[in-house]
Amino acid sequence: MEEKCGQRRTVVIAIDSSPNAKKAFQWYVDNLHRPGDHAVLVTVVHIRDAFTSAQWCSLIGFYDADVTARNIEKQRQELNRQLQELAVMMKDAKVHGTIKCVHAARASKGILAAAEDCNASCIIAGSRGLGIFQEASLGSTSEQLVHTSNITVVVCPD
Repeated sequence: MEEKCGQRRTVVIAIDSSPNAKKAFQWYVDNLHRPGDHAVLVTVVHIRDAFTSAQWCSLIGFYDADVTARNIEKQRQELNRQLQELAVMMKDAKVHGTIKCVHAARASKGILAAAEDCNASCIIAGSRGLGIFQEASLGSTSEQLVHTSNITVVVCPD
């Protein structure tokens, strides 16, 4: 995580609404944060979740556009709530930065793409997030980050 004199450091913090993600943010604040850092909180949005019931219904020849619209609106409201919570968390901790939502089928790919886009020095992640099924089938997001990232990844224990 080298930085040249006078350059600000960009740190990506992978975040969802899990307690472990919040612990990872707090770990950053307590152990790594320096004045001048730019923190980028990255949350991955899975749009497919809004279409799940519509996809199952279409298999049997029935598609309900109202159900899909309600699912999308519910997901949008939940995301807005989460983003507001993250903004308050950053403000309370006096952390300068941005919150970035990315769309990706796999959280690790979205986080890595965001880290590359902002030329991050490192990635901070919790050891366990919300994707229990995906973790069982694909491995944990933190594990995928550690094995595929070209920059330092710090995994905070739960």
